[in-house]
Amino acid sequence: MGVINAPVTIYPGGSLSPAGNGTNGTLTITGALTLGGTCQMDVAKSGGIFTVDLITGVTTLTYGGTLSLNLTGDALTAGDSFTLFNFSSANADFTNIIPVSPGPGLVWDTSGLNKNGTLKVAVPTTPPDIGKIVISGSGVIISGTGGTPGNSYYVLSTTNVALPRADWTPVATNVFDSNGNFNFTNAINRAIPAEFYMLQLP
Repeated sequence: MGVINAPVTIYPGGSLSPAGNGTNGTLTITGALTLGGTCQMDVAKSGGIFTVDLITGVTTLTYGGTLSLNLTGDALTAGDSFTLFNFSSANADFTNIIPVSPGPGLVWDTSGLNKNGTLKVAVPTTPPDIGKIVISGSGVIISGTGGTPGNSYYVLSTTNVALPRADWTPVATNVFDSNGNFNFTNAINRAIPAEFYMLQLP
């Protein structure tokens, strides 16, 4: 909380928190703000109403480093949005957002951060895809992109591609990495002439 009448730079290893040791605060910076460390923001939701930290008054905001959100109250849902920053202009992007996902089956929509300092909650616009299958030694490596970071996925397998999905066999349960990618290795059974794979979300 308070006012800083000068440009501010947060270097890697440093942190900035409008609330300080309290909860939900407003920090006014009447100059440029460059974020390179961790920006810690409180976000509380109650009955559809948000109470959030705010950094305001910034001339030019350069995003970077990690945005760490302390989420409390009701669970976030698709369509939720809240304003964390107020500025004249903004550029670049955060390297990471913690938590990596607002909730099961949800993603952070950061498209509003450079426009009006708003972070949104959305559902993935495209389903994850198996992008590559490679045979390496005695295993087959399956990888792809497009998942929700931190969310679970299942790998299903069958020797008969015509079977309905309910009859495919689950062979793995894992989570997408921080970029929504996945990588799974399955042992090759030389007695099976052909095997098919499918990715399934919970």
